[in-house]
Amino acid sequence: MGDDLSLQDVQTKLQSSDKSREQGLQSPLVRARKIYWLIVVVLGFLQAWSHRLQISHDGVGYLDVADNYARGAWSAAINGYWSPLYSWLLAPAEYLRIPRLWESTYLHLLNFAAYLCAYRTFEFFLQEMIGQQGAPFLQTDRTEMLSTPSWRLLGLGLFLYSSLYMANHGGSTPDIFVVLFTYLAMGLLLRILSSRAAWGTFISLGVVLACAYFAKTAMFPLAFIFLGVAAVSAIRAPTTRLVFLLAPIAFMMAAAPWVIALSRAKGRATFGDTGRLAYARLVGPQAEPLAWGGQTDTAENLAHPPRRLGNDPPVYEFAVPVPGTFPLWYDGSYWLEGTKVHFSLPGQLRVLRQSASTYAEILNSQREYLALFLILLFAQGSIAAYPSRLLRLWAVWLPSFAGLCMYALVYLEPRYVAPFVVVLWLTLFAALRLPDKDGNAFLRFSHYAVIATVLVASGGLLRGAASDIHSILRPRPNEQFEVARGLEGMGIAPGSHLSLIGTSRESFYWARLARLQIISIIPNENVYEYWFGSSNSRGQADRQFVETGAIAIVTDAVPAGAELSGWDQVGQTSYYIHRLPRQQ
Repeated sequence: MGDDLSLQDVQTKLQSSDKSREQGLQSPLVRARKIYWLIVVVLGFLQAWSHRLQISHDGVGYLDVADNYARGAWSAAINGYWSPLYSWLLAPAEYLRIPRLWESTYLHLLNFAAYLCAYRTFEFFLQEMIGQQGAPFLQTDRTEMLSTPSWRLLGLGLFLYSSLYMANHGGSTPDIFVVLFTYLAMGLLLRILSSRAAWGTFISLGVVLACAYFAKTAMFPLAFIFLGVAAVSAIRAPTTRLVFLLAPIAFMMAAAPWVIALSRAKGRATFGDTGRLAYARLVGPQAEPLAWGGQTDTAENLAHPPRRLGNDPPVYEFAVPVPGTFPLWYDGSYWLEGTKVHFSLPGQLRVLRQSASTYAEILNSQREYLALFLILLFAQGSIAAYPSRLLRLWAVWLPSFAGLCMYALVYLEPRYVAPFVVVLWLTLFAALRLPDKDGNAFLRFSHYAVIATVLVASGGLLRGAASDIHSILRPRPNEQFEVARGLEGMGIAPGSHLSLIGTSRESFYWARLARLQIISIIPNENVYEYWFGSSNSRGQADRQFVETGAIAIVTDAVPAGAELSGWDQVGQTSYYIHRLPRQQ
């Protein structure tokens, strides 16, 4: 009895010793995680607060849609251009009628909250990836290239840059939500690939992919890439062959209500028109302007294009039936209904060249990580085996690679591909392996190399934080607010209709702040025709503006040497206003 108790005591002490050792190993990681979270919170909040008064053209569109959701105007809110999730999340503030001066702050704080959630989902994805080294689907051994602390530090650096300066810079678009759901979907996918997934994991994957689609229409086709990769993994395991069906069923059940509502509103089957319209307009023999001013080809025979008044310069009117601050921007799918997609080889090659240039700029901005990868690649010893190891990771990089290719075919901005770039970087590092000799020494070397890389790359983050602090402590006058206040002081009453000469450079948020509606425009490419054309053509354009119901013309596109007789500067801003005579 005594011997048994002694043996039990020894076992208890050994277990306690093992637990203490494990806690000792975990405590540095726990402390590091707290520091990382502090860095993420501080940098994200500084950016959100310093940009809290800035709203892009896209942000105005989402806020206008949110207004209609808040008012219960469902038919006006549902359109094929803007994805719904962002407006759904903005609608509560509009329903509570928060002051217009605070709605931009609410929008940026919403994005800040999404940014924090994105880091949490990134932690989940990274943890799953760390645990997958040597998993069955990799068909390799348990050796690893980076230690867990190295992985987490490397992940932090990539996350901060991609989220703050790619996805969320300016912070008035839903791209940070795409980041959030992409990392969550990748983490769930990795769990499925490890054969550790329960039925709830498959359902969660389907729901998360539907949420990603609600955040951005482009995620709808990419969802099938995620589901396809999950299917290949599930089919390999007899216990999950049928359970996998829960993922596509969950995706369809979650996405179907919106697809049905949108299809009914458009009178045709559609999951969103943004990609189709972008391809039709941008991938053509001639590059179309991004700031669309209503130009259409009469040969297209569109169902209800913007109405063109005159030719020299052309005036486009779009007062009804689409609502919003700038109806032309509120729902491009209505004005371009009937657009046909035509393939153009010269146009496609032009777009691919532009995309290649953008990817080169992204790579250059992350050159520290490229240098780290190349150093570790050549230092590991044999390079010949690397391509085969990378190919074994196809299930990890394929969805992101598909996303990069999809945007490259149409139109590419860094904010569109932020999470895909990070996943691809991490996959490249995951395919590296320790050299055959001196593994521990090389593990230390790689850790110090990661530290040096992240510190050097953090220089840009620190400069950005310093700029944000300066903007908070010494804010510059916000021109959008000044224009809105100036127009109100000049007697332009809320609800009035205005015309534009050229699309506002920064944003037309001033019109939303002043509760005005822009109903006609001279496009950017025709601005010089107005200012330097004959007096007769200029007078004709003014009369056409009057015919649209506008009471004044507003512009920030005044070329040097333009005649400003009859125009008044709006406060101390770059905007000018020309009052129009009342329509008889």
